[in-house]
Amino acid sequence: MSEGAGTGAVPPASRGSQGTGAGDKEANKPPSPKPDQEVAPPLKDKPEDGRKPTRRMGASKPPPPQPGKAKNVVLSGEAMKEMQKQAKATREERRLQMDERHRYLFTKLADALSMDLTAVEDGILGDEKFDLIEEFFGADGAKKLMFFFQEGSLNREMTSSRAETAQSMGGPKRLFITTGLDEPLLGQCLFFLRTTPKAITVENISKEVNFGTVEAGDGTMLQGLQRLMSSIMLPALKSTENWGELGKSSSTAQVQDFLESLEKFVSSLASAQGNMEGQVVLAEPPDDTGLDALRTPADFMQAAQSVEKVEKMEALLAMWARQIEQVLAESEQMRREADDIGPSAELDHWKKRMAKFNSLLEQIKSPRCRAVIGVLNAAKSKALKRWKELDVRITDAANEAKDNVKYLYTLDKFFGPLTKNTPTEMVEHIPSLMNNIRMIHSISQYYNTSERMTSLFVKVTNQMITTCKAYITQGVTKVWDHERAPLLKRISECIELNRAYQRVFHKTKEKLKENPNERQFEFSENYIFGKFDTFCKRLEKVADMLNTMESLSGLSAVKIEGMEAMAVRYQTIVTNTKKKQYDVLDHRKSEFDNDYMEFRGQIDGLQMSLQNFVDQWFERNLTTEKALELLEKFEKIRGGKLDLEEKY
Repeated sequence: MSEGAGTGAVPPASRGSQGTGAGDKEANKPPSPKPDQEVAPPLKDKPEDGRKPTRRMGASKPPPPQPGKAKNVVLSGEAMKEMQKQAKATREERRLQMDERHRYLFTKLADALSMDLTAVEDGILGDEKFDLIEEFFGADGAKKLMFFFQEGSLNREMTSSRAETAQSMGGPKRLFITTGLDEPLLGQCLFFLRTTPKAITVENISKEVNFGTVEAGDGTMLQGLQRLMSSIMLPALKSTENWGELGKSSSTAQVQDFLESLEKFVSSLASAQGNMEGQVVLAEPPDDTGLDALRTPADFMQAAQSVEKVEKMEALLAMWARQIEQVLAESEQMRREADDIGPSAELDHWKKRMAKFNSLLEQIKSPRCRAVIGVLNAAKSKALKRWKELDVRITDAANEAKDNVKYLYTLDKFFGPLTKNTPTEMVEHIPSLMNNIRMIHSISQYYNTSERMTSLFVKVTNQMITTCKAYITQGVTKVWDHERAPLLKRISECIELNRAYQRVFHKTKEKLKENPNERQFEFSENYIFGKFDTFCKRLEKVADMLNTMESLSGLSAVKIEGMEAMAVRYQTIVTNTKKKQYDVLDHRKSEFDNDYMEFRGQIDGLQMSLQNFVDQWFERNLTTEKALELLEKFEKIRGGKLDLEEKY
């Protein structure tokens, strides 16, 4: 029997057709929609020219209901044939009224599923929720149209046409229209989104309707949604130029806030997915332990009388204990982290730990685990001593992770500014950030150790450095591609950020000393700020190179016999400096320091040659007029550090 094909089942396309009595209408109408559910349009169009109204696609008159029979009674052969005949007639009527809009949808679906277009068409034309397509096409219609392609029984009734469709599609999976309210997504969701309140026409459907898919099979819902959001939705929104009213200058901040919130959501999806993948599942008990039947203390006492059962449960408990000990041992190992990760990684780490330990606690409190403990308690097994110790350790680890996540979440509001803002904008957030870190250090139960607080500060420093690098190289491939003035300004802002960061730290540290009862900032400042200081020294060297190259850039403009060789020599130094392949802003790259010393040596040599060049000219017998002319030209070489006073 086809799923949901019961006596009295009326093809959905016939709802609201003429000639049906009020009682019949009430008996066969769909359930009232929920407040947030989209309501399908009537099956009849009302022409404006006064002509006889025409029924919508597939709106054939339903057969009269059969009173007194249950809806899900098995149909007789004749009734089944009649239902199939009716379903076929419905499909054919809808097919005759199809246009290129429907074919556009069906083609997209067929291509996405690698299915035969005819099979997709037959399936959708016979769908009981076909009217949702017409509602989607209408002016001010539904914003979305969804299809599920998946296995399993459905929570809603299937007409015989649906059953035929499943067979024609070659397998247990079905493609059907859905609102997403009646059945869970277990396979693939294919959806169309409209971008205009105007009616969807043959002419505008390719421009105004977007198509997408989400995979949810085999527990990949989070992964599918995260991929959709990160690879399609987020890039599309970031490239959007016309935001309507929000696009006005006074509302651009709302757009940025929305995009940042969306990025956080996508990041949370990835984090949740990682948390689920990292969970530990305790081993399943053997089939012959009979744990499911053990519910009461009396059951535990009776099972404890069996030596065989007690031994099996002790073996199971020992297996669980080994799994838990492995998790605890891994959590206590020193974390291997990249030396440039930011504070958001610290929050993610503790969220993963919280998810892992909470999952273990839930399993420990499960009925099967309680049954094992109950039986071994009744048997007074010695294995429980080890288990109770592990139980305490797991509970403490879960509480620690939960507490740390709670306090680290107070820093979450600063992760956006630390990542997105310019150094100058970041300076405004440092006092609030420092106060929150001080609060964590003062009142957190687990996170207030010197080691963890120092590590947190280092991660904040790392993020500032990373953001500064991105700010300096924004819009260019190499730092040297910038114009000198804007590049020096950006470098100056980054150096000032480091100074402001350390000023606020020291101010907070001194304020804490006024209250000896509060935990003090007794951290290694060299460890916290050392990287930033090294990075700023690198920036100062880059700025020195920029200024030096700029000061000598006028050599080629000095028209004096023999100066061409000096200009070529200068240009060779500049070219060799800029063509280095490594990241100049990576303060860990020691090659830069060697190249900087070489650059300074070459510049010093060039300046000495320039001085010798000037001296040689003035050793000649020059007229006063010629000497003054030469001095005027040499004065233009600002970076030459030439001694010209005695020449006057």
